[in-house]
Amino acid sequence: NERIYQADMRSNASFDVMAGSVAKIGLTAKEAFPDPNEIVPFMEGIQKLMSIGGTSAENAKFAMLQLTQALGSGVLQGDEFRSIAENAPLIEKMVAQEMSKQTGEHITQGMLKKLASEGKVTADLLKQSILNNLDEINAQFNSTTRTASDRLANIGTVAYKAFIPVFQQINKIFNSEAMGKFVAKIEA
Repeated sequence: NERIYQADMRSNASFDVMAGSVAKIGLTAKEAFPDPNEIVPFMEGIQKLMSIGGTSAENAKFAMLQLTQALGSGVLQGDEFRSIAENAPLIEKMVAQEMSKQTGEHITQGMLKKLASEGKVTADLLKQSILNNLDEINAQFNSTTRTASDRLANIGTVAYKAFIPVFQQINKIFNSEAMGKFVAKIEA
């Protein structure tokens, strides 16, 4: 939780969105992320790219759904590729850039559609596209102006963290034997 919190604060993301994405990737993309410690920096990079690109919350939600599915399946193609290309084009740009570095050829974003349909845009390539370019992503992100929405996201993250002990206590109460007996009496 602390690593997610710190990543949220650096990327102006929402704690629940970041935590949910980290959890989904951890469950669905174990092959792409055999080291779970890579998931938080990966998601921080993704969040920053979406912020840099001005991706709306709704478009980010669609892109994240497709991204987690692609990571889980091992390849980015079809609807997943199209959704990410449309909703988060800077991710597509990073993939083209990384593929160019790996192959020694100039790969354009336009060429990626064909390469994706051939199954050549893998989950590992997607992961490396973000993790290998974090310095560039951070430099671009740090040169952007923070918005009121960014500040509100940070306030929400701080508030969420402050209330975690309260949520834990409430959860403990609702999962207690006494609450179970109380609910059973109501149901009877």
